[in-house]
Amino acid sequence: MSVGSKRAKERAKRKLPDNYMQSKEEEKAYLYCVKNDIRIGPVAVEEIIGSWAVGVSLPGNHKVVHKSPEIHDKHSIMEAVYKYCIYYYNKRKQ
Repeated sequence: MSVGSKRAKERAKRKLPDNYMQSKEEEKAYLYCVKNDIRIGPVAVEEIIGSWAVGVSLPGNHKVVHKSPEIHDKHSIMEAVYKYCIYYYNKRKQ
């Protein structure tokens, strides 16, 4: 006998975990991106259930979302999102 329905199991595969604790540096970089209208977040990969890419949308053209070539699972996607935030935060210093 199954505990959950098939539909509930499919939803669980698509749900992101909410237990990632960002570092102070990651939080600072994320807030920089928010203040400067750089939108970075997880984007579901349609072909592979439970897989994610990082989506980046830059100011002035938010309709275009650039997806990262790397594919992540739900346990590593938030780490990748914050790495992209740090990239844009460090880029401002140049």
